[in-house]
Amino acid sequence: MEPTDNKKPPHQEEIELDAVDLEKIPKRVRKSKGKPAALKQKPVQPNKIFIPDEENRPRGTQKKLLPLPFEKSKKHPLRSGKFPKKSPTGFSQKDSTKKVYSRRHSSKSEMPYKAFSGKEGPFLLQVFQAASSSPHFTQGFHFYPGRMPVHMAKLLVEHFGNNGLLYDPFMGSGTVLLEGLLAGMRVAGNDLNPIARVITRERCRWLSLRNARRVWTEVEELRQGIEQEKLGKRRVQHTHAEWLQNRYPPHLLVEMLHWMERINQLPDPAVRESLRAVFSSLIYRFTPEPDAIHRQSRVGRGQFGKAMSERTKELIEAQTELASMIRLIENPILHVGDTLKIEHDPPIEADLILSRPPFPGSSKHMRSQQLLLKWLDLPFKPIEDELLGTGTDLLKKHWTPRFRKVMLNLRRATVSGGRCILIFEDWLERGKRVDSLEFVRRFSGSEGWKMAASASRELKPLSQEKEEYGRDGKQEHLVLLRY
Repeated sequence: MEPTDNKKPPHQEEIELDAVDLEKIPKRVRKSKGKPAALKQKPVQPNKIFIPDEENRPRGTQKKLLPLPFEKSKKHPLRSGKFPKKSPTGFSQKDSTKKVYSRRHSSKSEMPYKAFSGKEGPFLLQVFQAASSSPHFTQGFHFYPGRMPVHMAKLLVEHFGNNGLLYDPFMGSGTVLLEGLLAGMRVAGNDLNPIARVITRERCRWLSLRNARRVWTEVEELRQGIEQEKLGKRRVQHTHAEWLQNRYPPHLLVEMLHWMERINQLPDPAVRESLRAVFSSLIYRFTPEPDAIHRQSRVGRGQFGKAMSERTKELIEAQTELASMIRLIENPILHVGDTLKIEHDPPIEADLILSRPPFPGSSKHMRSQQLLLKWLDLPFKPIEDELLGTGTDLLKKHWTPRFRKVMLNLRRATVSGGRCILIFEDWLERGKRVDSLEFVRRFSGSEGWKMAASASRELKPLSQEKEEYGRDGKQEHLVLLRY
């Protein structure tokens, strides 16, 4: 039979052709669906450089990153056959497998309590009586005077905190803010001292392993470069070099100046700020007493560099462990300014304020921060002129209006129904004891706050102040205010 017009013979069937395929082989006879081997191999660009081991190379640079020292130690078992356990103790030198508690409260001797009031008064009293624990994560990084004990901040945040915003208007070294982050809260802080921001930023920063390798690589390259350089042949420029030269042995001063110069020249701002904070944490350790400056120094060349490496290792190890706890929480909002004058934009709407504000006479120790500010080339003038608790603030008539202004600004930074927890100590005015609890009750109430609870305990005053404080002694107060 002859084929009909509507049917085509098999050999005349239409064939789809691939436009990219130069050979135009019909699809039904291809052995694979992919492109021919000749097209799979892309020509190598002559200007393109292939860099092996991309995992250990930072973006935008061809510098190979060094492995982290604590990664090496975690891969090898101990001699006993047991692997070291991961520890969140941060800078504590004690065994992390055992909870070590001390009955000492900060740097002051703990004495029996005197009283408590309000519904939350018993809990506030328990916070006073709680044993202090060793610092965890980055809490032990960098000494700061007058800070709130870690265990007190932890207990107060866990009890009164929620998923809202925690604000510390006198953040200091960031103890309260870090505990807020660990509790899952958003945090904001302010302080007049620029050193406080440097420390708090590092304490509340988490690092990935890649970024930790970047910091470690830079500090090791700086250490090796300074060790190989013949120090003293080149004059290092520093704004306060003349002010610093009478406080250190010559060889130590030159080494520290070279470190600060090279840190400030680092192109990566995150690495630069981290190493500036590490440098600041070692200043007091390597600063000799005034009467020992001209004696034979026990600090040999290179010891400061070794200390920089060791402290950097401790910091980045704690920050990598911190990543699993706070990496999903918003970064802290940090300000540097006077609480009496600062206006936040956007405004702070805190659910909880937790702070240890200065009081008359408490800020004398802040003058020791001048050495750190000189090294890091940060301004010291605002601290001398505006810091609470210094100068004329020692008189109650001058302190009262400034305290009321602070409480007014804190109320403006608090949502309706918010809470404010403050820690105060009694002080002396013209040889007489001033009850800070009664002072706070009276003048915070005039700014819209209501005292909901309080707890007090007796502190051991200095020997020369025992008679002046009288039979009641020196008291420390934990106050809960509601708005």
